[in-house]
Amino acid sequence: MYRLLICLLVSACLRTSAQSTVNTGWQGHEYATKQFSDIDGNPFLFDEFYRGRIVSAEGLVLDGIMVKYEAYSETIVYLMGGRTFEVSDGAATFVLYPATDGMKDSLFFRGGYPAADNNTSRTFYEVLADGKIALLKTHKKITGLSQQNALASNKREFIIQEDLYLARAGQAPWKVTKDKDALIARFSDQKDAVAAWMGKSKVNLKREEGLIELVRFYNTL
Repeated sequence: MYRLLICLLVSACLRTSAQSTVNTGWQGHEYATKQFSDIDGNPFLFDEFYRGRIVSAEGLVLDGIMVKYEAYSETIVYLMGGRTFEVSDGAATFVLYPATDGMKDSLFFRGGYPAADNNTSRTFYEVLADGKIALLKTHKKITGLSQQNALASNKREFIIQEDLYLARAGQAPWKVTKDKDALIARFSDQKDAVAAWMGKSKVNLKREEGLIELVRFYNTL
């Protein structure tokens, strides 16, 4: 009876382990740590690794792993088997699950859009609303003169740069501007309904939350 109990416990642990980490045969390259000793800060979107999921364009999956996004070089970095890997090409989507107070429960990113603005086909966009039109957000780390000691030493620092875009499937994303008429024009097939909704809802379209509401409304039409 004792041996049977032990076998059942071991079997359950193995099943739990298999469920927590899924690898369908896809693996990136060993990550080469980059040195930025002359730049303050770090190139990652978040300082910590978070539980995540990566899916390739062919549908191969890495799940239940710890993931970071290097927003400077637009590279996904993940941990597996005590080693650190990177995926710079071939990933279609990835998800982060921060599980941290004050943050979203999950952040879903999609790549593969045509080049637009200062973005390339390798750029990953956070998907804020999805459907016929998607509301997207870029998170990029760029470098600029440090605000603290730029004059003294020309020291540089990593700076987060975020922009919002609208995109239809297969089309290049369009950067959202403050021009209301230009925004309405992006919903050309339902522009009268969209304009009427804008007038009634009174949402602030200069804020991310307002644009999410707008895109969700349009995608119901």
